[in-house]
Amino acid sequence: MGESLMRQKQLGELIKRARIAAKLAQDDIGAAIGADQSTISDWENGKGAPDVFDLLSIARITSRGLSYFIPEYDSRLTGDEQALLQAYRQIPTVGSQHLVLGMILSASPSPSAPPDRAEGE
Repeated sequence: MGESLMRQKQLGELIKRARIAAKLAQDDIGAAIGADQSTISDWENGKGAPDVFDLLSIARITSRGLSYFIPEYDSRLTGDEQALLQAYRQIPTVGSQHLVLGMILSASPSPSAPPDRAEGE
């Protein structure tokens, strides 16, 4: 399978996950962007892909950032950070994501308190 086709299938799966998480039907997405339900189904099954404008609309409708669908878009992240973010997004439930996030935050060093002011200032 070519890299382009594999990426198309991955994008389709992300669209499907975002739609389901937003509790939307394929018809809802289609109506919002002016596409048929069958087009949304094709995208979700890796048979074609939305253009950038439709993808931006899907991101907005599903309350996702564009980098959810195109991880390479967020150039502020390192490769390791992108991989970690993708792994996090693979966690099946929101509750589990919160648990993992809590574990990460509790393991992080707390920010240092501001230095005490010297007396007389």
